[in-house]
Amino acid sequence: NNLFVDNLVSGSGNYGVYAQNGASFTWQGGDISGRTHGIYSSGSTAITVQDADIQATNYGIYVHSGLLTATGNTIHGASFGVYQHSYGPYTNSLTLTGNEIHDNDIGVYSRISATSAYGNEVHHNATGIEGYGVWGASDWTLPPNDIHDNTTGLRLWSGGEAQFNRIH
Repeated sequence: NNLFVDNLVSGSGNYGVYAQNGASFTWQGGDISGRTHGIYSSGSTAITVQDADIQATNYGIYVHSGLLTATGNTIHGASFGVYQHSYGPYTNSLTLTGNEIHDNDIGVYSRISATSAYGNEVHHNATGIEGYGVWGASDWTLPPNDIHDNTTGLRLWSGGEAQFNRIH
């Protein structure tokens, strides 16, 4: 598992951080800005992103198959704040807790059913959250997603669940 701590990635280009084919990494703190993809992963095993500020033009965090855990981040200024979908034989999951996701076209877009998200503030996006999975905590003892001031707050796909969220 590779570890990145308090790095600054800026300027133009395609990728701030790029991982593929089974690579795993943890990104802690730091800033990523100006890239087409802030963090990009294809076929990686496990990606953890925590306490980062990510501002990208197209994708803040893009995971094309793999396990993504994002906690305590600010993700803004992109077409897609967080984008995850799957292909092939990979195990996929998306876990989002305690993030602020704002000022994107779509805050969070997930094409996988193994999605869990609670305690996030998702605001000022055209669409706050879209996709499959479980959006919200298991009960009110955990912090709800606070989904507000989006054109569309939450768009569920077939089989998706929304529970214990504040949507306003």
